[in-house]
Amino acid sequence: MVGVGGTTSATGYASPNDVGDYYLKSRGFNGLFSQIELSFSDSSLRDRKLMSKSEAMVVVYTKKERDGILSELFRSEVVLNSLNPKWIKKLTLSYQFELFQTLLFRVYDIDTQFQNSRDEMLKLDEQQFLS
Repeated sequence: MVGVGGTTSATGYASPNDVGDYYLKSRGFNGLFSQIELSFSDSSLRDRKLMSKSEAMVVVYTKKERDGILSELFRSEVVLNSLNPKWIKKLTLSYQFELFQTLLFRVYDIDTQFQNSRDEMLKLDEQQFLS
């Protein structure tokens, strides 16, 4: 009724969207989103080392809509001696329909002195940016 200029129905819903939301929530869906899984690979990285190839790690950032500040979302493992790395770790996130979600991907060459460090402990400003 509301959609054609009537009043709210006996169920108390103010609009057809409320009915749709109630239907989805009653079946376990809390919004229009989907879980997605991202896999990462790169090709033809720049070779910046003389004795070996790059030890690459991908870092994913998300950009906040309000202030534009980048926030780190994910770090992969380090792939040793490869200019065409394929990372094993995957990123699972909620893709929200009709919302603009900015992701930024950066690949770093991890210096050999840090290779035995845990990935989450690496200081990225001490690593070489590749792409």
